[in-house]
Amino acid sequence: YLVKRSKGAATPLNPKDLKVFEQFLAAADIPDERFASLAKARAERIQGMLVAKGAAPKSVSLGGQAPPVPQSPGLAGVEIALGAVGDSGKLQASKGR
Repeated sequence: YLVKRSKGAATPLNPKDLKVFEQFLAAADIPDERFASLAKARAERIQGMLVAKGAAPKSVSLGGQAPPVPQSPGLAGVEIALGAVGDSGKLQASKGR
């Protein structure tokens, strides 16, 4: 399983392992600060990737602090919200702010 995942394959856990994994998660006490730290690291990584692909650094913000809405016709904005599957069930994206 892990070897396939390390090569990028979308390999689901077998039902027996999934049950054990779910029991582990239910018993694990993970502090909210840990989730916040992981979310921040993920957002910073995405921000860096967007800038590396050509997005203007001032146009990419984190933490819900969106850059000013473009006032000029023809300028586009994209907002991407990331959340846990339990929060919304999917990633959300909206165009044109």
